[in-house]
Amino acid sequence: MKRIIVEYEKCDGCKNCSAACMQAHRKDGGTIYDLDLTNPENESRNFILKDGKGRYKPLFCRHCDDPECVKSCMSGALRKDPESGHVFYDETRCGSCFMCVMNCPFGVLKPDQVSRSKVIKCDFCVDAGGEPSCVASCPKKAIHVEEVEDTWRQTEPASSSEARKESGHSHEQRADYVILGAGVAGIEAVREIRKRDKKGSIHMISADTQVHSRCMLHKYISGERDEAGLDFTEADFFDTCQVQWTRGLKAAKVCPETKEVLLENGQRVGYQKLLLANGADSFIPPVGELRKASNVYGLRNLSDAQAIVAEAEKAEHVLVIGSGLVGLDAAYGLLERGKKITIVEMADRILPVQLDAHGASGYQERFEKAGVRFVLGRKASQAVCEPDGRIHKVTLDNGEELSCDLVIVAAGVRPAVGYLEGSGIACDRGITVDDQMQTSIQDIYAAGDITGRSGIWPNAADQGRIAGRNMCGAGSEYTDTYAMKNTINFFGLETLCVGRIQAGEGDEVWVKEDRKQYKRAIVKDGRVEGILLQGNIANAGFWQYLIKNQICIQGIRENIFDISYADFYHVGENGKYQWE
Repeated sequence: MKRIIVEYEKCDGCKNCSAACMQAHRKDGGTIYDLDLTNPENESRNFILKDGKGRYKPLFCRHCDDPECVKSCMSGALRKDPESGHVFYDETRCGSCFMCVMNCPFGVLKPDQVSRSKVIKCDFCVDAGGEPSCVASCPKKAIHVEEVEDTWRQTEPASSSEARKESGHSHEQRADYVILGAGVAGIEAVREIRKRDKKGSIHMISADTQVHSRCMLHKYISGERDEAGLDFTEADFFDTCQVQWTRGLKAAKVCPETKEVLLENGQRVGYQKLLLANGADSFIPPVGELRKASNVYGLRNLSDAQAIVAEAEKAEHVLVIGSGLVGLDAAYGLLERGKKITIVEMADRILPVQLDAHGASGYQERFEKAGVRFVLGRKASQAVCEPDGRIHKVTLDNGEELSCDLVIVAAGVRPAVGYLEGSGIACDRGITVDDQMQTSIQDIYAAGDITGRSGIWPNAADQGRIAGRNMCGAGSEYTDTYAMKNTINFFGLETLCVGRIQAGEGDEVWVKEDRKQYKRAIVKDGRVEGILLQGNIANAGFWQYLIKNQICIQGIRENIFDISYADFYHVGENGKYQWE
């Protein structure tokens, strides 16, 4: 593949490369002589940083061999092209979650500064043809394009006819690989299996009838996207990977002694290797008759969102129990449908797990301005079904009664392990797995929410990849277990939080705030243990690398918020960025 190679010792910080990039991507058709460098619509995909010693460090997208941005993308907007090796961005599919911004270890990516809904990402100037505009503009020849080896390989699967013959397709009830669940863990496992085994038959079984990103369900609730718009896979994924997909069915039992899965319709499916990746279910607390009522829903899967949308057609007052990300997602979507929304939260602030009080207040103010009422420091204590089987009011622990036509409960999830009873598969909070994602029974693996480990998207996807590799005998280990990370984006206010948010004894707390942004860092023993950035998260992905690898920052900068990847900058083999 072709990559921009940086010789940073030659860079004098002229920023011609940035201006050329801005000119190449501007939409008004002007010339570089009238280019407004201060216009936020003219954004450069590259940057010139300065380290703590005043040295210039050019930062360009590496189009990495194993790109973290692609692996963390929850909408399918970022793809690594198998032919060129470059990573391309499709803004029409972007969910504006900015997980890619948080997961780029070099801090290359950023949200656009106008709509706050797109990602600014190098496209290698493919539409213009020839070499990237930044390269041609550099007077010092500090950057050039070079052909390098890309260690990433997209193995071509078997031809359609060959794979169908091997698997027997829909008529064969035994498969080499059986995967329960069509979420990101299961999908990523399929990709890894097909890279290593072209002919082995793969049978995926799921209650879901449509592949969807649960992180974008609020966009379905709001009407911004339809079911197809939630699909994070390629249009031909199942055909290309030759997967037999049985949809709309749950597993009723796993029988390790005969290597079979019994489905709820009585069908038996045999396997050589089995992956349990059917996720978790919404938890409805045993408060009054919440579990009995017909108008009470969790928000976990597309079927939940579809039911909520149908119920919302005849509902005016919506009660949301829980103000975490799921609860606010539901409220955000229903605001677009003009509903009157009340949110009950037992903590003294919203988003209590993700944010401190100040960071949370920014979102509370915006939701309240949009018409949402918050009841904080309270919890539901009673809910009674009326003769119509519905709940029309919920009583709080202080006696206050809240009228409602629809109730959405966002009180957490529980791994969906009920069907494993009697199987011998060890479970604790979820399925117990080793570092290779194998369960207590040989040839049975698990990944994602069902394990009880972190089920946030990047982690679940990585667990699926590791499981898929090991189902093919690779012997890979799941090592990147860091899960204290989130991005939030409501009303155009973006937030990135990594690590812990609560300060403790011996901590050094740094805070910086102005009318556009809020920054807060927790440092202990010279290492950053938590970062919260709100209002501007551009080029902030390096913070996660700093925190999860416990890198010492003592003596690097006077002001912690001046730290950037430039302070750890190193260019290695094939032009890859590395950490010094």
